[in-house]
Amino acid sequence: MKFFRRSNVKLQARKRRWKFFVRSVITLSCVLALTYTVRYLSLHLEKLKINSILIEGAGGKLTTGVILKASGLSVGMPIFSVDLPEVVRRLEQDPWIDRVRVSRRLPHTLLIDISRREPKLILSVGKFYYLGAHGEIFKEVEGAKDSRDFPVLTGLSREEIEQDPPRAREVFTQALKLLNAYEGQEASQPLGLSEIHYNSASGFSLFPEKARFRVIVGFEPFDGKLKRLSAALGKLKRMSQSFASIDLNYEGKVILTM
Repeated sequence: MKFFRRSNVKLQARKRRWKFFVRSVITLSCVLALTYTVRYLSLHLEKLKINSILIEGAGGKLTTGVILKASGLSVGMPIFSVDLPEVVRRLEQDPWIDRVRVSRRLPHTLLIDISRREPKLILSVGKFYYLGAHGEIFKEVEGAKDSRDFPVLTGLSREEIEQDPPRAREVFTQALKLLNAYEGQEASQPLGLSEIHYNSASGFSLFPEKARFRVIVGFEPFDGKLKRLSAALGKLKRMSQSFASIDLNYEGKVILTM
């Protein structure tokens, strides 16, 4: 029995030495392969230079030149030296950029894909600010270089917005829904729209650009009310009757204030 025990001990010792040898060989092979790979990459990837920068989504104030300058990229840079998240961060500093994606197209091209912000309303709170399609305030309207050819949203103060941002954002979202519903009606074309006014008690009112009356809409839902507006304006036009306001808050009819 002692003989067999000694034999088992020697066999186990040989197995341990063999396993250690195999692990050592594998480790050394991995180190040599990694060293070769790093050396290869250092010698060859530097040769991969940017020779083309493709920009998708440019337009309006976001010209190709503006985007390229903001990105900090230029032809001739090593393509693998570009820090893609940093390029995205720099581009997102521009208020006109909503979303941006930057990617490599090997061997020599970088792609910049831009989603632009488009103003839908101008918020009036002492100063004027653009409201985007998602109800976000994204830029102050400055000087003659920024267009003012958008309906103005009034009725909220700066203090109200700062004290309750979620509530303000909800008002912005509702105003955009009203704008979209109004623009979907035939009546919106000849009337235009100058202002959307919000009142916490009575809701929204519209002030057409090309007519001298107020449209009292109230709160949601908007579609049915605005359909009544289109029908009522058709009849009123034939009657050549003037009025100060038209209230859409009564099911099946409209109320005129003369």
